[in-house]
Amino acid sequence: MMSTMTHEKRTLVLAWGTPVIIMVGIFGYFISDWRSPEQIAKDSLYFEFSRSKDKYLNFYEVDFAFSNNSDFTIDEIEVRCTHFAKNGTKLESRTGTVSVGVDAMDVTIMLRFDMGIMPLHTDKTNCIVSDLKLKT
Repeated sequence: MMSTMTHEKRTLVLAWGTPVIIMVGIFGYFISDWRSPEQIAKDSLYFEFSRSKDKYLNFYEVDFAFSNNSDFTIDEIEVRCTHFAKNGTKLESRTGTVSVGVDAMDVTIMLRFDMGIMPLHTDKTNCIVSDLKLKT
């Protein structure tokens, strides 16, 4: 079967088509991140924690280390800690707001943050950043 497109038409399609495809790719690259500043900061926040509890009263405190790898300064961080029994059963979740500023591209450590009373049969605790507020 013979091609119905002449050499001139093929050249014209390539001459206009290639730059259009390149421009669409460049435009897509720059508009690809539609996340809010809060979501960008949350996605760029790395944190570690360790918990300790009072021997007699079952109060527990958490030490946090926050590493902000974004260009935004964080004002408050909401942390949700979930407690599990030895058999893996979820006992409870508790949320606390850590009102400590974490500058852009900086690390902040919060020691002995009071998270209240821990269930008696707690074997493991998992904490996540559930929300945050940026400094305005």
